[in-house]
Amino acid sequence: MFVNFLAATRGSLLFCMLMLALPSWADSLVAPRWLADIVREHPDTQAALARLDASKQRVAGASRMVYDPSLELGGDRSDGTDYDVGISQQLDLSGRRRARRKTAAAQEEAALAELAITVNRVAQEVMTARANALISQEKLGLSQQRVELVSRLTDLMQRRQSTGDASQADADLALFSLGSARNAYGEAAIAADATREALERAVLRPNTLIGSLADTPSGLMLSETPLEELPEFRLTQAQVALADGQIQIARSDTRIDPTLSLSGGREEDESRVGLGISIPLPFFGGSRRELAASISDRSAMDHELARLKRDLELRIAASKRRVAIAEKSYQGWQSAVGNRLEPSGELLERLFKSGELDVSSYLFHLEQRIAAEESGLDARARWWSAWNDQAATQAAWSSLLMKKITGHNQ
Repeated sequence: MFVNFLAATRGSLLFCMLMLALPSWADSLVAPRWLADIVREHPDTQAALARLDASKQRVAGASRMVYDPSLELGGDRSDGTDYDVGISQQLDLSGRRRARRKTAAAQEEAALAELAITVNRVAQEVMTARANALISQEKLGLSQQRVELVSRLTDLMQRRQSTGDASQADADLALFSLGSARNAYGEAAIAADATREALERAVLRPNTLIGSLADTPSGLMLSETPLEELPEFRLTQAQVALADGQIQIARSDTRIDPTLSLSGGREEDESRVGLGISIPLPFFGGSRRELAASISDRSAMDHELARLKRDLELRIAASKRRVAIAEKSYQGWQSAVGNRLEPSGELLERLFKSGELDVSSYLFHLEQRIAAEESGLDARARWWSAWNDQAATQAAWSSLLMKKITGHNQ
């Protein structure tokens, strides 16, 4: 009776879980709409979008001319009416405008990569917190089942003890187990509440428990993102391009931009027109030192890019290994324990009813079954955690969500 209740409740929970599981995730990874909405509305994403918009404004501003023309007006009425009108324009022969455009474009690419990193991180935090919260709820349900089973056993043993069919020691043993079960339920409730809080903080919405969790991520296929397309790599590449732009700006500062001027006027009833050119003399500028510093910064970025490439390769390989280990661990539990939970429960009930198991033996086997089921939940949690880490490492979430958030691919 007691074990049948556990089996029936577990079966109904599994049925509800399968019925509520997101159907679009059955064969390949498709980001659900609620995830895109949460990530888009997240403050970190909104801040990254604002920085991206600012970088686009800088790109537009970098296309304008570097120097504005100057207009000069003058006049004198001492002996007559004399006046002068002049206009001058400094010429961008050093390539400052071109360097500024290149730098602004690199800043925009960096902002886009930072947005993709933010989207990927926020989505990973949400999905990890979601998996932890849902599995914690299953653990809480299992703990509640334990309380109900031991409570029923305790009531039965007290009735038997009152009629002389059970000893006081057996009745007390059932009571002691009930106290332990209730304490374990309190611990599970606190843990479940902590994971729910983590989920609410990840999505920034109260009372959030989104959908249900598929049994395992075995059917969720992750596409292999080329290393050069990962947001972290693209960000560093943009920083390299930005360093190139800084070199170009520093090099333009070592060159001279002359100023052409055209003037006209009237003096003592005579008209005059003049054409002039002025060339700055860079006696005191430190432009060459700035150029040398920019070249050194660029060299440092080359080393950073090489380090990041190796780091990403190691992280991707490690995430795949952990998923394989977690999958093997869960499958090992499933083959050894998962398929025996229902038959062993029926056997346990028969042995207890027939008197072949006393109370202490029954409680021991019941605790072992519950511990085995909890270990299965832990194995599922490790598999989901490893899978979420792999999805984030391979930028799966940013690949799926960037177009929904910005209207463009990452």
